[in-house]
Amino acid sequence: MQKALEFLERVGASQAGHASGSLMDHLVGTWRLLQAWGCSDPVCFAGLFHSVYGTSYYKLQSVPFGQRRQVRELVGDEAEQLAFLFCVADRPGALWAALDTRLITDRLTGAAHELSPHQTLALIEIECANCIDQGLGLSFLQEVRAACWAGRLALRDPIATAVARSLNA
Repeated sequence: MQKALEFLERVGASQAGHASGSLMDHLVGTWRLLQAWGCSDPVCFAGLFHSVYGTSYYKLQSVPFGQRRQVRELVGDEAEQLAFLFCVADRPGALWAALDTRLITDRLTGAAHELSPHQTLALIEIECANCIDQGLGLSFLQEVRAACWAGRLALRDPIATAVARSLNA
């Protein structure tokens, strides 16, 4: 963890502004939520790096795509791949489509990335943590709750509880 935080510091995450303070504050906040929910280490580390390549909403690219190998060395292949997919997805619509198609279309290149059911769920978990940490994305969280009620999405209890709490706050 320490090496990952030092890397984020070197790429300027502490100085980059974000809705919830600095980008570093938000990345660590997302990681903490995923940890508290009992997510796997790769999902937690993907949450820590979830917007370092820029996203459809957060345009700042702290880490260029040419440095993906460095990120993989820090957090592992699975976590880096999830962070990359999160960054290139046109969220949140792409996440809902992926529930049915198991595909994410890269918003930058148009390439289709095939997802496993685990990756699809992990990306939704990361988006839940992303939204809750910022206090934003209530429409996404409402859709998550509705998808759970309809049996379309099976979130683990700590995540479903956090979603419900954020909507009732």
